[in-house]
Amino acid sequence: MAKGKSFERDTSRELSSWLTNGKDDDAVWYTKSSGGRATRRKKLYNESRKYDHGDLGPDDSTTEYFFDRFSIELKTGYASKRKKSYQLWSILDALDSNQSTPWFYQFWTEAKIDADASKREPMLIFRRLRRLPCIAMHEDIFNQFKKCALDAPIDHITVNINNEHPVTVANMRHFFYWTKGMMNQIFISFRINRAIMHRRHG
Repeated sequence: MAKGKSFERDTSRELSSWLTNGKDDDAVWYTKSSGGRATRRKKLYNESRKYDHGDLGPDDSTTEYFFDRFSIELKTGYASKRKKSYQLWSILDALDSNQSTPWFYQFWTEAKIDADASKREPMLIFRRLRRLPCIAMHEDIFNQFKKCALDAPIDHITVNINNEHPVTVANMRHFFYWTKGMMNQIFISFRINRAIMHRRHG
């Protein structure tokens, strides 16, 4: 199924509010062509711009600090249709389904490919059919938020994908509320960048 435009717009507004600590809900834009823009630019000019990759980008200088570090991939609505009903995909498909590559693994791989192409970190925001949106990121990134969050920890799931660095998944809105007021250039520079350097260089 194609990505829902309403999901992209709603996610852009919620992410904007989170990144600006509630000051602006219009500081993030969704790319109409997603990674296709980067592909075309690569063919035409043998180069691509950082913000051409991923599904969301900064529409204001106040959110550039985040997109300089993270590439956001959006996925919504994917499910298997069976007669008159839909079979939801699940993270547990990795354990109890016959799929060679579960949906979630495919989504994360796409997010990671785009992030690697723009030399950034992947972050996946997805919404299953008739469910609430979730957010996924590398476990060490999630742990940095966990160290700084003032409220009680939120429910989350951590999975290992193809023997790579573990990925943690949480309800997106709970995560935004849990980390409200934390996002700024200093947090990215000193907490997130340090965690990434430690993972890459040991």
